[in-house]
Amino acid sequence: MCVVEGKSSPSLTEEEEFRFLAVLIGNPSLKGSPPPSSYQEFKLELALRIQDTFMSLLTVGKLSGKLSPEILGLPLGNMYVDFFANFNAKLNKNVLGNVSRSHAIDGSKFPLFDCRFVPGFGLPVSQGLTVWTVCQNYFWVGTILLRFSEIMQKQGWMGVATYHLECTELFSFTPFFHEMGLPVVDGVNSLILASRSTDAPMRFVNFKQKNGQPPIPSALVADISSESVFGVAYYRDDSLALRTPTKDSSLYKICFFLCRQLLETDKMRWTNIRLAQPLFEDFKLKWGLESYVLPKPSDSIYPASSALDIPQYVEHGSHLLDTDYDVSEENFVQYAPRNGEERAEDDFESFFGGNLYRDRKVGS
Repeated sequence: MCVVEGKSSPSLTEEEEFRFLAVLIGNPSLKGSPPPSSYQEFKLELALRIQDTFMSLLTVGKLSGKLSPEILGLPLGNMYVDFFANFNAKLNKNVLGNVSRSHAIDGSKFPLFDCRFVPGFGLPVSQGLTVWTVCQNYFWVGTILLRFSEIMQKQGWMGVATYHLECTELFSFTPFFHEMGLPVVDGVNSLILASRSTDAPMRFVNFKQKNGQPPIPSALVADISSESVFGVAYYRDDSLALRTPTKDSSLYKICFFLCRQLLETDKMRWTNIRLAQPLFEDFKLKWGLESYVLPKPSDSIYPASSALDIPQYVEHGSHLLDTDYDVSEENFVQYAPRNGEERAEDDFESFFGGNLYRDRKVGS
């Protein structure tokens, strides 16, 4: 039973608790040890893993001078956020800006924020697996990215910002960031942007279910047992259902009450980050759920198909409804294709991986 501010959550059965922990952390066994064969062994391995993590974080605190007699308790989460955000910031300043490269990430105009060691993201990012939609994962990636942005702008290492999510495992987090106030572009709303150049602008919709209807689509499975690309057989299996926004929303709600106040605080802190205005030619693109409802297709870059089936990620009060974000009127990011044959060639090569990034020299 979890109790927060006098409120309690429903008790989980042993099987439900086992499944929940397995979803969050996977196999907890240490390297070289066989995987647990019982729930009791699972909890023991988990306890040892937590103990090892705490000791590691305390070591980080001692090394960085953050642990002092004035601190009450063990603020491990806050220490890790500060440590990992600073690590990413200094990686951009001291490494990415000083190495030869064939891509756009230079540590200043294009800073990098690496999600691999964000809690809940390590194995999925490393192996291209699913990042689960539990509320804690949204909080962790959001609060560390926020701290990273605060450090980068305070130190003068980053100007006004828009954010781009490169990885397919991150698409379900774009609507969350939009609600937090950030202009975020990923592979899904890049299609929305591209459709503005056509006579059929796109608007994605959210797949919602009620009482199991409409039915969950089945996954497309590839049978490669023939060991030949020409012998691959594709089929759908009713027993292997896809994840849906409605199903995933149930995962998000499990521990939302633990993160609610933290998310509200972060939403207010995001108002201090200086943001750039995304443009398509002269049009100021909109983002966020509110922008999705009213404008015509492709005027908003809100990717509704990636959102969870919930009214809000942060059930905020009236003090958050009119949050005033610092969006620059003078600094922008242009998403429209460039005019002219040479510029169009640059866009073509960039999109299809020829030259990932380059600036033409003056006069060329």
